[in-house]
Amino acid sequence: MTGWRYDVENIDDFNRGVGLFLGRLYQSFPVPILLKMEDMEGFEDVSGDLTRKARRMVVYSATMHFLQNDGFLSFGSSVGFKENDAFAKVVLTSKGLAALSKTPSALSTSTRGKTTGDVLVDLGSDMLKKGAWEGVTEIVRMMLGG
Repeated sequence: MTGWRYDVENIDDFNRGVGLFLGRLYQSFPVPILLKMEDMEGFEDVSGDLTRKARRMVVYSATMHFLQNDGFLSFGSSVGFKENDAFAKVVLTSKGLAALSKTPSALSTSTRGKTTGDVLVDLGSDMLKKGAWEGVTEIVRMMLGG
């Protein structure tokens, strides 16, 4: 049962990371930014559990590599005391920008016609703190074709 729980946490953390990273990149586009894993939002619910926070940081770093490999973003290098603590010169690719510039038909009534990128920017850390980040899961599925 423990392995199953861990897998569910990985998927949840992946979805959360995709939403956070792509929202930040959409907001800063076309200016490359530095993304530090420990400075990202989304740790409020695990702030007292250092082991769980460390696992989320590992998933966040792996999510960055996944998004780069799938062509949604690019980065110059991973930097930091530990490998992949931070990513330098991170920017959306044309594929990432195109995906975030779409208005998802399944969400158009609830988001008043906003683009996927606008929705991710609007969700931001305040919504994540309130547990509303679950809506990001649906956006991630649509973006990644699932």
